[in-house]
Amino acid sequence: MCYSEIEGNLSELAQRGHFDVIVNYCNCFNLNQNNKSFVEINKWADCSEFPLEHPETNGQINKLGMIDYEVSTYANAEQITLIPFADFDLAVVNAYTQYLPDSVEKTYFDKEAFTICLRKINNVFQGKKVALLKVEDTDMGLYWNQYKEIIKRELADCCVTIIK
Repeated sequence: MCYSEIEGNLSELAQRGHFDVIVNYCNCFNLNQNNKSFVEINKWADCSEFPLEHPETNGQINKLGMIDYEVSTYANAEQITLIPFADFDLAVVNAYTQYLPDSVEKTYFDKEAFTICLRKINNVFQGKKVALLKVEDTDMGLYWNQYKEIIKRELADCCVTIIK
């Protein structure tokens, strides 16, 4: 496993081919358009069109801990040169890490769902370079070191970059 934390812009780094996989944290109510990762990641794939974002799945708690993904090519995004990878250019993953959407008062990040999502990402994208946006400690109810340990343990077969 390789692990790093860097300052940067997810979209710019993805355009330069730094990642194979980028992860979008989602809630189960299909209300993700206002979160930071959705705005950046939606440049690569329309995350709101993924199967688990279908209106019929709105509010279903069984989405918690699930992942949904789409493979994208750099040719799909504006002004991006195709950088070939072995299997695909870039995969965008919706990871259902919380049941309720965030509110001004509270973030409902679910530690167990997060852990399961990462375990699934590790299984599907073994050996790939995975980018995650850093989530603030207060959002998760965890200290950063606890969060980091979950990432390192569950994405053990991936090369992980945390974007601050």
